[in-house]
Amino acid sequence: MAYQRPLELCTACRQIFAEAGCGGLCRSCAPVQMQQRRQREAPELGAACIRLFQALARRAGDGELEALEQLAFLQDSLQMQLGAAVAGYRDGHGYSWADIGRVLGVTRQAAHKRFGRATTAPAHPGRGL
Repeated sequence: MAYQRPLELCTACRQIFAEAGCGGLCRSCAPVQMQQRRQREAPELGAACIRLFQALARRAGDGELEALEQLAFLQDSLQMQLGAAVAGYRDGHGYSWADIGRVLGVTRQAAHKRFGRATTAPAHPGRGL
């Protein structure tokens, strides 16, 4: 007799399922739960980055030249990552310039002007963490 996976109860929709799920979730609920978790994590990750940037800014303000150099590097890196993210939304997900502009708090024309061309290398390629 072949092994049969025991039936489980999905923790999200409370439906009984036998197929392999993710963490007690049926196959239809697992992707939804992952997306919801990512949406909750994004603001937390952003807040952690802001705290790190503020700490570097305080050190730079206290005269630590290396902290100022790292802030400049992070600014360049952030611009590159933002450009890559916008390109991903445009190419991979089909978002319009109006959608991207709305999220960034600018007009669609401003978003296109800033991100409509190819992303360039950072101004300070020798700097790094």
